Amino acid sequence: MALANTFPTAASQKIANLWNTDHAAADEGNFFLATNPTIGTGIAMTTSVVDDAGGGATHAQTRPTMLITNNWAVNDPKRCRIYLRYLKMSNITQAPSSATTGLHYSFRGDLNPSKYTSGGTLIVPVNINMDTSNTSEAVIYFGAITAVAGTANGRLLSRGVIAYGLQIIGDQWIFTFGSTSMPTNVLGATALKQVTVPCPPIILGPSTCVTLDLWEANLSAAPAFEFELGYIERPAGQ
Repeated sequence: MALANTFPTAASQKIANLWNTDHAAADEGNFFLATNPTIGTGIAMTTSVVDDAGGGATHAQTRPTMLITNNWAVNDPKRCRIYLRYLKMSNITQAPSSATTGLHYSFRGDLNPSKYTSGGTLIVPVNINMDTSNTSEAVIYFGAITAVAGTANGRLLSRGVIAYGLQIIGDQWIFTFGSTSMPTNVLGATALKQVTVPCPPIILGPSTCVTLDLWEANLSAAPAFEFELGYIERPAGQ
């Protein structure tokens, strides 16, 4: 026996996603992209960052590789949150030398809008929708950054190992934020690696920040990266 259509067609509404991707955010002009200023020219992180401690020149918490600050004021009626979507990093011009142990990472959030001290490259993000002039309030630095230590409000948001063994030029890492998939990466000791690292959703409210910290024991030469950061900036809860 055939089943009757149980969805009434009169005086009813049906809601379905047109895009199960980021197309809707891009269409409304709220998806932004941050990249290297010059294609083919890597930006180096700080040399000899060997652990995740804070307070010194060789400690990742005060020598992060990336720092993102949501520059919206907390009392601005138009204030938006920043939703990280992905970060792609390509090791193109300088591989870490004398570093054969695990390459570690952490993402740390804080309520400090003045965490940045000096160094790194200031990145100007662009809107990927060519039909809008919306601009971003994110302040992004990448490279050999010096930052102040975390406050009591700081939070560890993600932490893990990207890869073990010697890193080589051509390696590429992709951090995804809020993805439900957990890909498996097969890594050789000396082979080219493309590694996907699933992370939890990371959301930055006004006047908050997040850092990407990278470290590896015996890191005597800092790798240089091209990178691509995609994120959404829009009012909370909408």
